[in-house]
Amino acid sequence: MKNSVMRLILIIMLLSIISCSIKTEGDQASNSDNSKENLVAILDTIWKSEQEPIRLRDSLGKVHGYESEEFQKQNEIYHRSHDLNEKKILEILDTQGWPDISIVGEQGHLTICNVLQHSGIEVRKKYIPMMKKAVKEQG
Repeated sequence: MKNSVMRLILIIMLLSIISCSIKTEGDQASNSDNSKENLVAILDTIWKSEQEPIRLRDSLGKVHGYESEEFQKQNEIYHRSHDLNEKKILEILDTQGWPDISIVGEQGHLTICNVLQHSGIEVRKKYIPMMKKAVKEQG
């Protein structure tokens, strides 16, 4: 059981890495420059609000210990932030599909992959097919 869970996690991470490293050319004509800029800005904000609490939490863990009150408080902050980020990412994916790299860039893909990586297994299972399709179409 433990090995199969670890294999599933490794497969998901591998798919995330592959999807996040895809490079494509061209532009999606259906999106305006304004919506592209907004999506990039949203993903940039999500990246920062996902990563900064993790960095602070991990630093507090190293200094005060991973069972400390400081670490636990920052971990709660991270999880609240992640929950909001996850909702935003899922809304983007559900309404717009997986965005083309020509619109959001590698950093945008990395942001989406990162949030999905930190999501629960059910969320990851649901969005793996979308990620696979994007890999095939944009690869």
